[in-house]
Amino acid sequence: MKFRRQNQNEVHITVEVNDIDHILMPPESDLFSSNITEYMGQSALQRCKAMIREERGWEKRKYRFTFLVPADQIGRRSVEEIRTAIGRYCATLRKDNEMQLHVIRHRGLRQLPFALALLIIFVTSGVIIGSEAVVEMSPLLATAISEGMYVIGWVSLWGPTDTLLFEPMELRTENKLLAMMDKVDIEVLPSGASSSN
Repeated sequence: MKFRRQNQNEVHITVEVNDIDHILMPPESDLFSSNITEYMGQSALQRCKAMIREERGWEKRKYRFTFLVPADQIGRRSVEEIRTAIGRYCATLRKDNEMQLHVIRHRGLRQLPFALALLIIFVTSGVIIGSEAVVEMSPLLATAISEGMYVIGWVSLWGPTDTLLFEPMELRTENKLLAMMDKVDIEVLPSGASSSN
C-alpha cells in the first residue's frame, strides 16, 4: 500500500489486492499474508477510508485511488462497475448513519426532561440545605452536602448533552468522508504497473 502526496491538496493512494472483488469485499483475514488488506481482513476501499481518516485536514484534499489487481483479472470488472459499487456502498452507509443520527437525537431529547427535573430537584435541595433555613446541622456539613447536590444536579445533564452534542460528531464526520469518497477518482491497473500521475 502506498500513500503518496502529489502536493498539498492532492493525495494518491495505491492498494494492491489479490482478487479484484477485494476492492469492495473484505478478504478472509490471513495474519501470515504480506498484503495489508488480507492480514487486516479489510477491503481495499475500507483500507483507503481508514488511511484518509488518519490524515489531518483530509476534507480539504483531493484523493485518487489506484487498485492493483492480478493481470489476468483486468477487465473482469470495469472501472465504471467498480465506481457504481463504491457509490452504492457510500450511499448505503450514509443512509444508515442518518438513521442512526435520528435515533441518537430522539434518545437525547427523551433524556432531557428527566435530566432537567433532576437538575431542578438537586439544585433546589442544595440551596435549601445550604441556607440552613430548614435543617439544623453544622455549617461545614451543610456546605458540603449543598455543594454535592449542585454537582449531582449539573452532572445529570451530562447524559443528554453527550448524546445530543458529542455522539453525533463521529457519524457526521463519517458521512462527510463517504460523500468525498463517492466522488474520488479511481483506476484499476495490473499488479506491477505504475499508475499515471
